[in-house]
Amino acid sequence: MKNNKAFTLVELLAVVVILGILMMIAIPNTLSMIDKNKMSTYIENAKTFVSLVKNKVQTDKSLEIPYDSTGAFVMSLGYLNTNDINETPYGGEYDKDASFVAILFDESSHKYKYYVHLVSCLEGTSCSKSDPNHWRGIDLVEVTALNLDSRFDYVSPSGVKADYITGNGPTIDLSSVGDFSGKTLTVMRTS
Repeated sequence: MKNNKAFTLVELLAVVVILGILMMIAIPNTLSMIDKNKMSTYIENAKTFVSLVKNKVQTDKSLEIPYDSTGAFVMSLGYLNTNDINETPYGGEYDKDASFVAILFDESSHKYKYYVHLVSCLEGTSCSKSDPNHWRGIDLVEVTALNLDSRFDYVSPSGVKADYITGNGPTIDLSSVGDFSGKTLTVMRTS
């Protein structure tokens, strides 16, 4: 009588093929889920940043926020001097001068509009300002328009789409950005 307790080579190959197919499906889905979680973290950090600015504006009466449509107020992450949103989803740190919230007064609704620009460097990279592949974040966007699909992107540490913050000093030039055109800016960079 023959003892058939072992698997045949064909059965083993069939199992390996099935496992290979399952891995081809599972790995891309897992990587996609991780990327979506990282994007979601950037969005939540941007919302936290805006909340911190709103709180600072309400509690610090020495700040001069414009009450008409002729001006805008810009506060950098460095000015807040906070540790609430230091580390990025990729393990690096946010650029405290290039990351900022801008506040505009909308005369039609008599409310403030908040815009956020969040820039971070990838951990383990040289963080060269000339290499855009090492920088991630959220380009200048009104807070009400933050979403996962279009706002997380490669960004430039020198500013919004590399053109809006100029130089290495405290100059911020948002004059070419639609809602900011013709506004006088009050800039708060470091505390």
